Amino acid sequence: MKTIAVFGASGRTGTEIINIALEKGFYINALYRNKSTITLSHNNLNIIEGDILKFSNVKSVIEGSGYVICAIGTKPPFKDVFCSEGTKNIIKGMYDYNLTRLTCITGAMIGDYPGILSGFMNKLKLRFNKSYPLISLDRLKQEMAIKASGLNWTILKPPRLTESSLSKYKMSENLRITGFSSISRKTIASLIFDIIENESTYQKTLFVKK
Repeated sequence: MKTIAVFGASGRTGTEIINIALEKGFYINALYRNKSTITLSHNNLNIIEGDILKFSNVKSVIEGSGYVICAIGTKPPFKDVFCSEGTKNIIKGMYDYNLTRLTCITGAMIGDYPGILSGFMNKLKLRFNKSYPLISLDRLKQEMAIKASGLNWTILKPPRLTESSLSKYKMSENLRITGFSSISRKTIASLIFDIIENESTYQKTLFVKK
């Protein structure tokens, strides 16, 4: 069973990814900013304390791994700008260890994908971009870095994330996203393991919803 490197492990989606990976018997190297906040303990979980903006920390998480999952993201009040630079560190670390498989969760409102968002969602996107221009640009640069990496990447773009239970999901490059669209954190965490070795998802940007 291969080891998975997880970035964004301390977030709510990252926590679900860790839980499902452990259920499936994977070994995990996970980066946390502060070890003292962690309550989870498991023999298959290797907790590494560090900063995603420090390449040496990122490289230590990737070492010995077979797959890399990136679930990093900013939280309200949206002041921390780190996703693109942190992701560039991940890509560089993958190059160093000759890894190719990267799965990254971003968001449905990031970037320009004509025909995907409803009118209401486009208005929300424009409002967010105006309120948090640095965050929006940072996330766009994150996706651009992944697409230019040459890796076997998949970008997953969920709409509103919920705390609901596991459910069926829809996933497509052209999936319509409206104000009613959502997906649970458990579901998107689970679907990562459905596609992690699925070559048909390589180098694709996939919108997902329940």
